Amino acid sequence: MKKKLGLIPFISLLLLVGCKSTKIDTAPVIEGTAGIECVVNSTVDLLSGVIAYDEEDGDITEKMEISIAPYVNVWNGYAIFDQAGNYKVSYEVLDSKGNTAKKTADISVIDREVYLDFAAANGFYTSVSGHAVLEKGGMYNNTYSIVANKCEVAEDVSLNRVYTLDKGYEYTFRYFLSSETAGRIRILVDGELADERNIVAGENTVEFKYKTISKDSATVSLLLGGLGECVQCEFTGAEVERPQETGYEEQLNGFTVEGRFDGTKGNAFKVAGTEAATLEITEASSAIWRGGMFLRTNIAMEIGKEYVVSFDIERKELENCEVVLQNQQWDEKKFDTIFVEDAEHKTHHAVTYRVTEENRGELWLYVQSGTNVNEITLSNLSVQLRLDSLKREYLTLSDFTNANDGFNCKFESFAGGFKYTIESFADTDWMQKVTSPEFYIDGSGRNYIITFKAKASAPTEVVFAAPIAGGWDPTWIWSKFTIGVEESVYTFVGNADGGDRNNVFVWQFGSTKNQRYKNVTIEISDIKISYKNSAYDGD
Repeated sequence: MKKKLGLIPFISLLLLVGCKSTKIDTAPVIEGTAGIECVVNSTVDLLSGVIAYDEEDGDITEKMEISIAPYVNVWNGYAIFDQAGNYKVSYEVLDSKGNTAKKTADISVIDREVYLDFAAANGFYTSVSGHAVLEKGGMYNNTYSIVANKCEVAEDVSLNRVYTLDKGYEYTFRYFLSSETAGRIRILVDGELADERNIVAGENTVEFKYKTISKDSATVSLLLGGLGECVQCEFTGAEVERPQETGYEEQLNGFTVEGRFDGTKGNAFKVAGTEAATLEITEASSAIWRGGMFLRTNIAMEIGKEYVVSFDIERKELENCEVVLQNQQWDEKKFDTIFVEDAEHKTHHAVTYRVTEENRGELWLYVQSGTNVNEITLSNLSVQLRLDSLKREYLTLSDFTNANDGFNCKFESFAGGFKYTIESFADTDWMQKVTSPEFYIDGSGRNYIITFKAKASAPTEVVFAAPIAGGWDPTWIWSKFTIGVEESVYTFVGNADGGDRNNVFVWQFGSTKNQRYKNVTIEISDIKISYKNSAYDGD
C-alpha cells in the first residue's frame, strides 16, 4: 500500500509536468489589428490598439516586425505615406521558442486637396503625355525651363495655367517664350482649340485672344510638342489684359498698427471705433526713425500700376514728422516720403506714384517722429488704384532665394525645392537661410497643412518658419527640428495669423549645434500647402 500510495504523487507530478509541457509550445497571438484610413503625409501609428501576447512570454509587442507593401518605411511603429493608394500592412512576431504569429490589415491613403504646389511658378506648370519624357518643367536657378524628349505630337508637352476671368470680356494673353527650335504650337482653352502660332528659334511673344461667355475660370494650355522631338524652351512670364472703365478704385479694406520704440518711449494704437491710428512719443531719441508706428494695409502693389495714397495728419504738438510709404516693414524700398512741417495742427496729404519691378510689394506706412515728443493721429487713409482703359495683370515668375552672411554656400533650385550645400555653419540661424517665393493665404492659416520632404548628408538642425512677406511678425508657423540623413516627410499645421496676406517660407540653418559638420548638403523638395482634412487632421 505504501508503494501504491507513494506512486500517486509521482504520477500526479508527471501529469502536471505533462500538462505544462503542452503549453510551452503555445503560439503567440496578435490582437487589435484593423483597417486604417489616413491622408498623405500624415504620421500613422501602426501599433495603435495592437498588441502581441504570448502565454509563456507575456507582452511581446516590442518584438513585433511591421512591413508595408508597396514598400513604405516603418520606424518605431510609425509610417508616413507620401502617395495616395491602397496598401497592406503585415504584423509578425516570434516568441522565445520560435513560434510565429502573423496578421495583415488594409490601409487606404487618400490625397489632400492641394492649395499650392511649389513645383508650379505663379500658377504655371508643365505636363507631358504619350511617350514624352519631362526632364525639366519649372524654376531651375531662377529660370523657368521646359525640357522634354521623345515628343511626337503637339499634345505631348504643354505649359498650363488656370485663370480666374470676368464674364463677358475679350481677354488678350501674351506669353514670353524663348525656344531652341522653330515650329507651330497650338493654344487650348479648357481643352478646346483657341488658336495656333508659329514659333521661331529665339525670342517669341505669343499673343492670342479669348472671349469669356459664362466661365469664371479657364485653363489655358500652350501645346509645345510641335517644336520637335526635343523641346527646349525658357518661359519668362505673361501678361493678361481686358477692357475696363477708367477712373479710380479704392483698394483699402482696413489696416493694422504696430509701434516701434527703439531708444524712445511711447504708444501706438488704432483708435477704437474708427479707421484712425495714433502715435504717442513720450520720450524722444536722436534719430527720427527710432520712434514711430507701422500701418499695414495688406495691399499688394502691382508693377506698372498707378496709386494715389491720401490721408490726414493731426499733430498735438507742432513738431515735424514724416510718413514713409514703403513696400515692406523691414529692408524696405520706398515709394515716397511725406514731410509734415506745416504750421497747422491738421493737414491733408496726397501722393501719386507708379510701382516698378524694384519696389513692388505690399504697401506699408511708417509714421516716424522719434526726435520729438508728440502725439500724431493719422486718419482718413485712402489707397486708390487708377484704372486705365485696359485692366492689365503682369504674371512674373519668382524662385527660391538664399542669403548667407559671408559664408561659403552653394545654392541650386529646382521645380518645387532646392539643394543647399554649406561649407561651414554660422552660429546664428538667420545667417544662412533660404526663402520661398511669396504666396497668398486665403482665410485662417489653421485651414492649411504644410508638407515637404527633406534630407541632409549629416543631421542638421533647422528652423522652419512662415512669416509675412517683407517682415517677421506675425509668423504663422515656427518649428526647430533636425533633418535626418534618410529622406522624411515633415508636416506642419498653420495658425490663424497666416490668413488673408502674402507670406513666405523660410528655412534657417545657422546653428552652433551644426558647427561640428562641414560641407553638408541639405535637400528640400515636394513643398506643398494643402487644405486641412477635418476627418483625419481634426479641427
